[in-house]
Amino acid sequence: MLKWVLLAGCAAVLFYFWRQKKRQARRRPALESLVRCSRCGRYVSVHSALRSAEGDYRCIQHAGQQHAGDPD
Repeated sequence: MLKWVLLAGCAAVLFYFWRQKKRQARRRPALESLVRCSRCGRYVSVHSALRSAEGDYRCIQHAGQQHAGDPD
């Protein structure tokens, strides 16, 4: 009888750890920060935006362009 109780206890512990691992995998990914493109005003993620020399962020399409009033 003790053998079956120990076996059931081990199965319960294994089931508990299996469920914890499954719950961690279902968690939502972290939200990315968004920044606004200084040229067109569109919001892009920080990781895909490029920072200009002035310190503002630009989207990929406007990364190499200057503002009309900006000197070269």
